[in-house]
Amino acid sequence: MLLAAWAVYLVVLPLFAWSQLWCTNVYFDANSGQVKQERYLFYMKAGETIKDTDFSRLYLKHMGQPRARDWKLDCTLSPGVHNSPHYIYHGAMSDARMFAKWLGVGKFTDEAKAEAARDFLSLYKDPKRWEKATFEYANAIFELALQSDDSGKEVTVAALPAIEDYRAQEALPPTREAANQR
Repeated sequence: MLLAAWAVYLVVLPLFAWSQLWCTNVYFDANSGQVKQERYLFYMKAGETIKDTDFSRLYLKHMGQPRARDWKLDCTLSPGVHNSPHYIYHGAMSDARMFAKWLGVGKFTDEAKAEAARDFLSLYKDPKRWEKATFEYANAIFELALQSDDSGKEVTVAALPAIEDYRAQEALPPTREAANQR
């Protein structure tokens, strides 16, 4: 009996990897940064949990609860399988986690944190460009965090990178002050 169970686990289940036969779908809310996990067993939803993340706690502290949810499928986890299919929004959770940590490293004003978090989430709205845009924006925030930590000066909203330039995919966007002077 034990041998039959192992045969099913090792041979049959991998044939149904990432299906709703037995999996967990993980979603990222592009309006708050929260994470939702839906567990499926034999194609029936067996449970659902919504969890706050470092990013969502930061966002909700400054912005409040959003009116609507915008759940994006990040990954699907199946027993015995290491990698999930790469969905359009694969990696959103890890990007948001690192972004929140970088905002904590630097000396950002509360207003700058709120604006940066809002801008970061707004970049997720474009499924064709979100990955490159959020990566570049997060790197710019990281550079600001390091500079503010070294200099001891606070980062204000005016010093944040201009979000419009990330939507246009420019390599080195100017600050908001510079963008307003154009």
